[in-house]
Amino acid sequence: MKIGLLGGSFNPVHNGHLAISQAAYTALGLDAVWFLPTGNHPLKRGEELWPYSLRKNLLQKALTPFPHFVLSELDANSTNPSFTSNLIESLQHSHPADIFYFIIGYDIVPDLPRWHRFPWLITHTHFAVFTRPGFDPDSLKALPYARHLRFFAMPPIHISSTDIRQALKRGEAVAHLLPPGVADAIQQGR
Repeated sequence: MKIGLLGGSFNPVHNGHLAISQAAYTALGLDAVWFLPTGNHPLKRGEELWPYSLRKNLLQKALTPFPHFVLSELDANSTNPSFTSNLIESLQHSHPADIFYFIIGYDIVPDLPRWHRFPWLITHTHFAVFTRPGFDPDSLKALPYARHLRFFAMPPIHISSTDIRQALKRGEAVAHLLPPGVADAIQQGR
């Protein structure tokens, strides 16, 4: 099987996450996309992180209408930082017949060398990089690891979990930015 992996804090999950996953699913001919909420994101320390149980519940609600989207708790260890290299290595051992595509945004590509065990990671991982209209993937071709990247386009969606959390603090409506049922679950879970 060809499986896309979308990791993140999903703090909270929003319509942009679903759009990215659907674009990857279609463009790469994937069999499924696994959503991997992190328990402890190593590059987002200091950010207000909602409890894992709430983020997991919100993801379950958001993914219910999509049979090809799966919630996976493989990256949920809350005591140690979640490193992509450890996750990929574990998946390759437990699912040797499957091909995994780690989905990231083009804005992350220049920061990849900061990732834990980057030299191993870049040669053992298929990176699926989503782009936005007006972005030219050729601008990243000079990077020494560019040949390990597979680009796919998606429509512009201007939603961020940070903006949603700030809007909630101000008492603003956010239901239009979230999958059905997620806004209600946030109000009940907080």
